Amino acid sequence: MSTPHETQTLLAVFNRVGDLTLSVPLFRALARDTRLSLLTRPFGPGLFAGQSWLERVYALDYPNRGKSGLGKVVLGGHRRVLGRELRRVDFDRVLIYETERDVIKRWLSELFPGRVEEMPRTQEPGAHASEWYRQAAASTGCDMEAYEGFPVLEILPELHEQARTRVAAIGERVVGVQMGSQRTNAVWPLIPRPHLKALSVEQWVELVQRLLEEDHADAIVFHGSPRERAAVRAVLGKLSTQVASRCHDFTSVGLALLPAVLAQLEALVSVDTGPAHIAAAVGCPLLVFFGPTDPAVFRPRGSGRIELLVGSAPCQFCHGTRQYGVCRDNVCLTELTGAQIWGAWLCLRDRRA
Repeated sequence: MSTPHETQTLLAVFNRVGDLTLSVPLFRALARDTRLSLLTRPFGPGLFAGQSWLERVYALDYPNRGKSGLGKVVLGGHRRVLGRELRRVDFDRVLIYETERDVIKRWLSELFPGRVEEMPRTQEPGAHASEWYRQAAASTGCDMEAYEGFPVLEILPELHEQARTRVAAIGERVVGVQMGSQRTNAVWPLIPRPHLKALSVEQWVELVQRLLEEDHADAIVFHGSPRERAAVRAVLGKLSTQVASRCHDFTSVGLALLPAVLAQLEALVSVDTGPAHIAAAVGCPLLVFFGPTDPAVFRPRGSGRIELLVGSAPCQFCHGTRQYGVCRDNVCLTELTGAQIWGAWLCLRDRRA
């Protein structure tokens, strides 16, 4: 059990990994007064494994589908089984963002009549995304004087040891690289689209070679989802043989182990994506590249050193606009020079000294 409280609360939150990590201060604030469980997308149970403040994490596939008759048939079995499981707990309170789809609100209201409460999720222009969750916490009656300013993820001792052993086996100073964000590239074969938040292969090759050749790291580990392995291989294929021998593919590391691995790194160099927020939440020194997304809104927050390098283009920041959907040449990032990228790394290193 996460707390000695008698009441039980279910929070339905279907954010992606980055926003889900930024939501942790809201979760921890709620858990001070109730036994808190989460209902999330399928990656939630792995991400929040071992959090002492959390009762349980339930996973719901395709939360926004099922409105049509066909959708109810396709998703009905999974939701019926999960619904029976949730009913057995008999939650006293069910929280959900007011911006979630009606189909999921109706489903929860049918399970828990009169117990579903909607939380606000609005933001002033230019305000950081974490203000969404602070506003939600205030609306639910949390003690805002004790509210935490940035997310903190706990690491189970066995995961910490597993990660320490795995990273130590390849070097003392290991730098992680997160090259892309899988949701920024289209999979349609007739509509080729780059990883809009990523640097070019040539930019990554120059940075990785310099990190190793100038003795800023003993080894490099490449993170990412399985869909990003092709990009990792493209970089590895252009590195010199000597440098490539000191690079390791960590795309097989799942979300349950990822926070522990990131906590062991000398630093993480990343685009604006979920693992960058996880790294910040475990205190890993972090260099993040921002192109189409606005760092005033999406910059990671955490206790460790965080350095940003922001690209530039006339269309910046296009995230959330039509331009973002049709972009095929993310010059905001790919025109960053090697000197600019290396300078940002040196700034992070100097801040860590």
